[in-house]
Amino acid sequence: MAPTRRTCVRTESAAPFFTVLIALYNKREHIETTLRSVLAQRDADFDIIVVDDGSTDGSADLVRALVDPRIHLISQPNGGVSCARNTAVAAATGQWCVFLDADDLQHPQFLSALRHLAKRHPQCGMVATGSENVLAHAKAPWLQQAQAAAELHPYPETTEIIDDLPARWMRGPCFLTSSLAVKRELIQSMPTGFAVGESHGEDLDMWFRLAERTSVAFTPLLLAGRVVDPSGLSSQTAARSEPPFAERMVQRVRHGECPERLHRSSLRYVTHYRLFLARTAVVCGHRRLALGLLWRVRTVCYTPGWLLTLLLTLLPRRLAYPLHRWRIDGKVPA
Repeated sequence: MAPTRRTCVRTESAAPFFTVLIALYNKREHIETTLRSVLAQRDADFDIIVVDDGSTDGSADLVRALVDPRIHLISQPNGGVSCARNTAVAAATGQWCVFLDADDLQHPQFLSALRHLAKRHPQCGMVATGSENVLAHAKAPWLQQAQAAAELHPYPETTEIIDDLPARWMRGPCFLTSSLAVKRELIQSMPTGFAVGESHGEDLDMWFRLAERTSVAFTPLLLAGRVVDPSGLSSQTAARSEPPFAERMVQRVRHGECPERLHRSSLRYVTHYRLFLARTAVVCGHRRLALGLLWRVRTVCYTPGWLLTLLLTLLPRRLAYPLHRWRIDGKVPA
């Protein structure tokens, strides 16, 4: 069955500055709040494309119930988050594509800050803000506080231009999917879109590939709310296997598809990521995966991070977890 779309005739001259892209699958308890956080933006020059990826819980009905000409709904059979995002990117008409997970939130000044970054740094094809974690039951208070703070007009005063995203990411993730915008022409020109069939690391794969073509303008202002599961189930799921994007990054370096200036940092990032994933696998009970990852990065077996990870694999799980937390808190280098 081909995707169906709520029709909206728009001329090129009337195209908005932003198109907010939302991949939706069974987020009935979140999607209305997420959409209302977009509709409350102080910068109203946007439209929204929601791709319902075969939801079975009535999520799409809630989208239809929000009668706003800026909301466009595309329905398609379930194909996974990457497939839904690719559909949304192809349908976007705004100058910038803004990505938003179906359970995350935008501060009322989020799009205003992105526009400020885009205008001030036209050489950058990606712009992003900081974010903060929000527990699911605390969404309403977060939005209320954000609405009250919107009067402060938080335009970015401190901006970081990121020319080497792998190196920057090793210092700590600076943005997430829901706090990022990409020039539409840039992302629509990518030879391949989001990796279909993958649901972990598929977004990082795209951001790293885009950052091989352009710089990122980033402000640390916390203008996106990432709704988190306090049980940590997403981390446990991620620790069952190595996402393919890391090996693809290695192959881009080996085949010369990545700019030479990023070769060293890209390979270092993959090593850094595999060590982190190995430690996460240990505390989630997947020691075989952890040992396999340690073997793959054995060339750095002399580093404190590698030795610590090996130690974790030898300890009982009840002891490995607090040591892992100690590492995350910054006591031991990667």
